[in-house]
Amino acid sequence: MKKSHKKLEIVLLKETENLGQKGDKISVAKGYAINFLIPKKLAILFSAPEAEKILTERQAQIEQEKANQEKTKLLADKLSGLEIKIEKTTSSQGKLFGSVTKNDILKEIIKSAKIELGKPELTGNLPIKKPGDYQIKIKLAPKIEIEIKVKVSARIAAKKKKIDKNTEAKSKR
Repeated sequence: MKKSHKKLEIVLLKETENLGQKGDKISVAKGYAINFLIPKKLAILFSAPEAEKILTERQAQIEQEKANQEKTKLLADKLSGLEIKIEKTTSSQGKLFGSVTKNDILKEIIKSAKIELGKPELTGNLPIKKPGDYQIKIKLAPKIEIEIKVKVSARIAAKKKKIDKNTEAKSKR
């Protein structure tokens, strides 16, 4: 004799691994819904009055995500191929004092492109410790990644003159 696997339509109240996002309407095994998802307040039955409200909220969230995705694509188009220049003080051997960090690069991008930028993920040879040209990848969103060129140039530090105390004392006489 075959067992019949009855399914229930539910609406997720929270993002649930392997099932979906908050507000998604899905079908799951009756036992899984009644014994696990509903008691743990991870889902409600689709027929419940709150389900319609949650589905409406989810639709609004999807629309917002689409709008954000469009803004991010426009930003990616604006930044794609951008070349920024950062000048750092170096020793006479050409080694940077300090390094060029993600934060330095983000500040320069904001200054150069005159845009607001959150905290995107930067990948590449970071932090930069030598003058030269570098390709840095910027992940603006999960599926939107661009590449910019960072030119780090050297500004040689001025050598400080050592002052001899005897010479200084003679000049004061």
